[in-house]
Amino acid sequence: MNNPTKEVKTNLRRRRIMKKNNQGGKDLIKIIKGDIEIKERMIFEELKLKSLHFKEKVILRHTWNGKCVYLKSKKVKLAALEFTNYALFWWGQM
Repeated sequence: MNNPTKEVKTNLRRRRIMKKNNQGGKDLIKIIKGDIEIKERMIFEELKLKSLHFKEKVILRHTWNGKCVYLKSKKVKLAALEFTNYALFWWGQM
């Protein structure tokens, strides 16, 4: 397992090196800000995807409800059109 004293020593060495190079504080702040920006971007992208998924579900529900309102004759025509579309696609794959 990891030795905690060894980790503390390596952290102290890193801090000393950073102080010698006068980069310590600024680089750490940049890294922290970078992590925050990356996390914010990931959260926003996730929210966008969730909203798009929700919109897709709403659209599918509305189209499904719209299909249910058709008369029987229109439902038959719609089914025939969908079947021919699938048949043409299948024929094109052969």
